[in-house]
Amino acid sequence: MTGPARLLPLHGLGSRQDLPIGFGYALAGAAVAIGASFVILALAWRAPKYRGNASGRALPGGVTRTLDAAWLRWLVRLAGLVFAGYVAMALLFGVDRLTNPVFGVVYVLVWVGLVPISLLFGPVWRTLSPLRTLHLMFCRAARLDPSHGVLRLPAGVGVWPAAVGLFAFTWLELVAPDRASLPVLQAWFAVYVAVLAIGGMLFGDRWFAAADPFEAYAMLMSRLSPLGRRTDGAIVVRRPLENLDGLAPRPGLVALVSALLGSTAYDGFSNSGVWIGWAQNTDYSMTLLGTLALAAFVVFVFSTYSTATLCSAPGSSA
Repeated sequence: MTGPARLLPLHGLGSRQDLPIGFGYALAGAAVAIGASFVILALAWRAPKYRGNASGRALPGGVTRTLDAAWLRWLVRLAGLVFAGYVAMALLFGVDRLTNPVFGVVYVLVWVGLVPISLLFGPVWRTLSPLRTLHLMFCRAARLDPSHGVLRLPAGVGVWPAAVGLFAFTWLELVAPDRASLPVLQAWFAVYVAVLAIGGMLFGDRWFAAADPFEAYAMLMSRLSPLGRRTDGAIVVRRPLENLDGLAPRPGLVALVSALLGSTAYDGFSNSGVWIGWAQNTDYSMTLLGTLALAAFVVFVFSTYSTATLCSAPGSSA
């Protein structure tokens, strides 16, 4: 290995036992860092310093006008529609092998790629989503208001459907048997398309924000970006994490975050030797055990996060 390659750290070629320091020391250092961060925040950050969506330094007006231009939004929509058509062809008519690009698109490009895309460009899935685009095109052709449906979406729905959908997708990725096969992906996306398409016609395009797990996921990731939109509509640059202060509380938001964090925790736990050794030596199926363990991690995150939030609320005796 010569040149710049020597300077680049290798990633993903070993396990936690291959760390340059003992795992116990690494774990202790992580615990100290987390504890110290809480102590510093408790002592040095007693008053709110963020102003949420009202904050930020505006970028040049041309940036906002360009990003809000109808031609650019339709260009992105059509690009998403064309790419979705390509993926649908591979999903429905491609060979059932790992060389089929649909597996890389679903498990890598969409799930992992949405993170950097949302950090750089905001919650772009609202524009890229092929189902949103098809719904909008149908409503335009029928001269209907895309924001209105046959029924009114109750406010209490929040993002609960998206939280359930996110859990279902993580189950597909981490637990489902034969998840790297076309019939499993076809069944999952058939349900996904049916739920969003029927819901969109019943409740209007508000249903996509409430029920699309990828849109909700992209929305959360975009709140970690230094770029955001101010209350006056301008695209602005903000301090790190200040976008999170502008995240409006909605029913199901804690469940959505819990599904994301709990599934991440389960992903690491399911690859541990203790879990694999125990699960393989029981009489229960790995699918059942994995489903119960994934649900347990999500419920644990939900309960601990909710309890901590209640205890830290103003006026709490804790």
